[in-house]
Amino acid sequence: MFITKNQPNNPKKGQQSAGVKRPYSGTAGRVENCQVGVFLAYATADGAAFLDRRLYLPKEGVADSERCQRAGIPQATSLATKLELAQQMLGEAIEAKVPFSGVTGESIYGGDRHLRRWLEEQQVPFLFAPR
Repeated sequence: MFITKNQPNNPKKGQQSAGVKRPYSGTAGRVENCQVGVFLAYATADGAAFLDRRLYLPKEGVADSERCQRAGIPQATSLATKLELAQQMLGEAIEAKVPFSGVTGESIYGGDRHLRRWLEEQQVPFLFAPR
């Protein structure tokens, strides 16, 4: 039983949705308006289920308070990187004593030495895609 992390891009039309930005979208294969989510899933040989998800809000996405209000983003929302969001969700899963054998994820997570060190401190085995 593993916990796995992923950050798919959700293509969006327009600029009114929360957190919309124009990054490269692997989903679409080009640069376009997207929302980026960080997902935590529980995977076994029998299947997988989502445990948690967070919407990544880029700095420019929360700088416009009027746009945030229209999108329903609370004023007290603090910025967090995709890696910080992943660590927050993992920390909550560990605190809730979700039984798992290790963590897997994309190369962005494996490339972050702070996240790897934190997982080692938590005594959580991990396997990330190479860069």
